[in-house]
Amino acid sequence: MKPKLLSYFTPALLTGTFLLAADQPELKLPSGYVISPSSISPNREYGVSAFDNTVNPIPDEIDENKIVDLHTSQIVGIIHGSSAMIHMNREEILPDRWSPDGSLLLWEVD
Repeated sequence: MKPKLLSYFTPALLTGTFLLAADQPELKLPSGYVISPSSISPNREYGVSAFDNTVNPIPDEIDENKIVDLHTSQIVGIIHGSSAMIHMNREEILPDRWSPDGSLLLWEVD
């Protein structure tokens, strides 16, 4: 079952922890993109990709954040809206909240 997505922006201040690209599992992600550890579903089936600008120069255009099947690297959903990067001056990716079965995702960027 592909996860459904709830997305909104909220005024809160939380910090996330992210893995460097070298620490990522062998996924077929576009160059510079990583999966945020806080975005991995409870069943470890899905995660959300974000551009890792902490170690890569920012390109002219950033792809939308995507929900990725962690076993096949297949994109199962696209998060429409402003693309969030690992490091942003005035915004940050908040830890994702998944339903226990991994079928529903709440994606928040502060």
